[in-house]
Amino acid sequence: MKIHFFILSFVLFKTFILAQSPISLNANWTVGEKYQYQVTKVKLKVKNDSITTNDTSAYIGHWKIAEKIQSGFRLKWIMSNEYLNKHKVFEKSKSKKDSNIEFIYTTNTIGEFNELENWKDVRKSIFEIFDEMKNENFESKEDEKVAKASLKFLKAFYKDKYAIQEMIGKEIIAIHEFFGTKLNSKVDTIIEKGEAYSLFSEDPIPTITRLYLKEFDKTGNQCTFYKINKYDPKSAIDLAIRLSKKYGRAPTDEELKNSTLDIQKTHKATFIYSKGIPNWIEKETKTIANTSTETGFSSKKIIIEKIE
Repeated sequence: MKIHFFILSFVLFKTFILAQSPISLNANWTVGEKYQYQVTKVKLKVKNDSITTNDTSAYIGHWKIAEKIQSGFRLKWIMSNEYLNKHKVFEKSKSKKDSNIEFIYTTNTIGEFNELENWKDVRKSIFEIFDEMKNENFESKEDEKVAKASLKFLKAFYKDKYAIQEMIGKEIIAIHEFFGTKLNSKVDTIIEKGEAYSLFSEDPIPTITRLYLKEFDKTGNQCTFYKINKYDPKSAIDLAIRLSKKYGRAPTDEELKNSTLDIQKTHKATFIYSKGIPNWIEKETKTIANTSTETGFSSKKIIIEKIE
């Protein structure tokens, strides 16, 4: 009886340990692996119940595990210029490029994003398109004025590695955001207070992040992570006011009366668990802005879906 009790206790203890062992997403990649993804970007803006923007663009992205290095991995993400050619700044341009833009970047050993190595080459490729547009014959003086003002702003904006990584390399950031995550079970939720930084300001915005495991199917070799990042409303609206004064028209006291600004980022991603290969990713930023004179809603969404 004692032997049977010991065996039963050992089995129960081992089962408890396995159940409580952390579920972590790691990069179990093989050099030479490559995958194709359908990347879709959706922008929606609503002002006073009227849709002002409803744009969708898409391209095929190529993801390759290029090299194993001492500190982790070197990878490549190839974005077709088909996407850039459809950008609103270039849509009336006759300067169309057929070549692709290649991002070369590194991660650590578990797959967390490290840095974009060839950011200067990426910037050069984008600036070449900008430069070709300078001497074009636009349909009207107004089109020329808007395009040149946009080009001037974009050139100043994409001046450093951080801006290129955060804005042009959004897909890469979205792919690697969950690597290194450790959760004990589906009911485990990590709640963290942190700070978010804007490319337009040095002042951080306090945030609250909730991270949890939506699904874990060991038999089906699949896991789904969710992350919800909510910005502090008061800090967000203070930043919006400062940016309005710096880049546009300063809001009036009447407009600021009872104004609110809610920003929330939602990130969902499903991976092949044993390999750390993304199957499907959706990342969305929702903004709800209300003043005494108008109401507004905007959504920016990236969807990345493995097709091969």
